[in-house]
Amino acid sequence: MGGFSGTNNSILIANSDAVQVALTGTGANTSETVLKTVNLPALGANSCIDIDTLFSWTSSANTKTFRIRLGGIGGAVVGSWNLTTGLTQQSKTIVRNVNNSAIQKVFATTSSVGYATGGGALSSFAIDTSMPVTLVFTGQLDAVAAAAGASINYEGSTVKVIL
Repeated sequence: MGGFSGTNNSILIANSDAVQVALTGTGANTSETVLKTVNLPALGANSCIDIDTLFSWTSSANTKTFRIRLGGIGGAVVGSWNLTTGLTQQSKTIVRNVNNSAIQKVFATTSSVGYATGGGALSSFAIDTSMPVTLVFTGQLDAVAAAAGASINYEGSTVKVIL
C-alpha cells in the first residue's frame, strides 16, 4: 500500500474577513488607496499565497480599478481589474514562489477568473518573501468616477499561505 511520499506543508490562514471597506469618489481624488492590508510571514522557496477576494462597485461607464499588490502599495501588482458596468466580482489569485523565495509567478493578473485558460503569458515578479511581507488590496477611481461620487468596495477576502 502506498503512503505519503511528498513534502509535509503547513497551511496558514493569514486573513479571513467579510468587512466592507469603501473608497468613494470625493471630487478630484484619483489616488490608489489601500483598503486592506494583510501581513504575511516569511515564505519558503516553494510557498504560495492563495487569495480569494470579493469586491463590489458602482455600475457606470467610468473606470474603477481594484488591485492586489505583494510588497505593499509600491509592490508588484499580482491582480488588477478595471471595472465599469456590473456590481460584484469574486476572484481567485494564486502567487507561487518558483523554487526561490524572491521569484514569483501568477496567472494573468487581469483575469476575472482564477481557473481558466488564458491567451497571455504568466506574470513574473521579484519580491523577497524570505522575510515577512505585506499584501494590500487597493482601489482607484478615474477622474470622472471620482467626480461622480462612484465607489469601489473591498467586501472581504480569504488569504491562505502554504508554507
